Amino acid sequence: MDPARLHILVVDDSVDTADSTVELLCIWGYDARARYCGATALEFALSFRPCVVLVDVAMPGMDGFQFADLFREMPLCKVIPIIALSGYSGAAYSARARESGIQHYLLKPADPDRLRELLALEVVPVADLPQWDRTDCGNSLRKPQVGTFNAQKCGATARFRRARSAACQTVAVISPSRM
Repeated sequence: MDPARLHILVVDDSVDTADSTVELLCIWGYDARARYCGATALEFALSFRPCVVLVDVAMPGMDGFQFADLFREMPLCKVIPIIALSGYSGAAYSARARESGIQHYLLKPADPDRLRELLALEVVPVADLPQWDRTDCGNSLRKPQVGTFNAQKCGATARFRRARSAACQTVAVISPSRM
């Protein structure tokens, strides 16, 4: 299995945490990308098509559980593993994670060896995932058809825009060259 063909989406409102996780995943050979807000991560997932998602649970606006609930409504995303990385523990968090379709719940800071082990067990190459049916929002595993994904048809675009406007905050990132 070629890790470079394995897309991993990291969703965390902490820019440093998200970016350092992406760097680690890239060192391991994965194609990883970070998004700092649940709503923008949902929109990005439509084009990036991750084969696994790492999500923080405690984010302002749209938390990781809400992200997972909406992610599971997207085309074919019921089969994509979600791993929560959180500073919160307890039975209530674990139960809510299971309800949202989150397969694994790791406490921050996550043990890199455990994370790598979970990724080896959970991810499958993008080429091996069922193809998107870009003509509608159903979760069926239909033969791919020519066309464009119609997010309006399932109400996803309006819901994501509302969530983004309510949940996302502007994040200023200062590059080292500007410090």
